[in-house]
Amino acid sequence: NRVKKLSFNHDEYCYNSPIPLASDGTYTIRVDSQAADEAVILEVPHTILNVKPVLTSFQDADGNSVLSGKDLASNSEFQTAWNSTGSGVVYQVSIKTALRTIYSVSTEACNIIIPASTIPAGTNYYFDIVAQKIYGDPFFITDNFYSVSVIRSASVAFNVK
Repeated sequence: NRVKKLSFNHDEYCYNSPIPLASDGTYTIRVDSQAADEAVILEVPHTILNVKPVLTSFQDADGNSVLSGKDLASNSEFQTAWNSTGSGVVYQVSIKTALRTIYSVSTEACNIIIPASTIPAGTNYYFDIVAQKIYGDPFFITDNFYSVSVIRSASVAFNVK
């Protein structure tokens, strides 16, 4: 058991602090405050993601595969797939240039189909996957806590013709 005293953050109107986590499990957090008559005790689950999402398939409808070094056809839909990093994980998939995000979607599936003509031809792109395991509510609407573990894939560079 460790005790860490937190100060109230008046800008964010809450107590917040990262907590170094040694393992998966449920963490008990107790908040004692002069503003409340009783201590608030939270049981916060957390799972550490330690398996990176790895792209296993990335090709257009004609079968041109990025993983084989081929360019994709912009007028074709793109099919992508990756390994699972665990149960209940949300994947944020994005396609970016060096300057901006062109396409982004969140999914619990381990694959997506990007519609034809979504990604313009003639530019170098990077495909990234961010896996997140979230407990609680990051908006503090349904729960007064949240816990998140994040792990990123390696960026995969590709071209569209």
